[in-house]
Amino acid sequence: MTRESGRSGAAVMRRYFEDVLGGGRLDLLNELVHPAMWTTRPSPDGHRGIAGIREVSHMFRTVFPDLTVTVRTACPTGTGWRHA
Repeated sequence: MTRESGRSGAAVMRRYFEDVLGGGRLDLLNELVHPAMWTTRPSPDGHRGIAGIREVSHMFRTVFPDLTVTVRTACPTGTGWRHA
């Protein structure tokens, strides 16, 4: 999940949601996102790799410039992560 060894998936996800989405730190994506990562949200066609995740993250920051994210719980589901 992460390019940075020794980091738990929960810590990486927390940094993504709080620092990247909530704080606008798109520069952290190279550290947090694996080049093969992909997402099907918000587009069913998906976004792949660091550039795709950067595009989605930038879109959220553009649409919601004052977005604040606080991760209270992160639980692995077997196929990904569920956040509350």
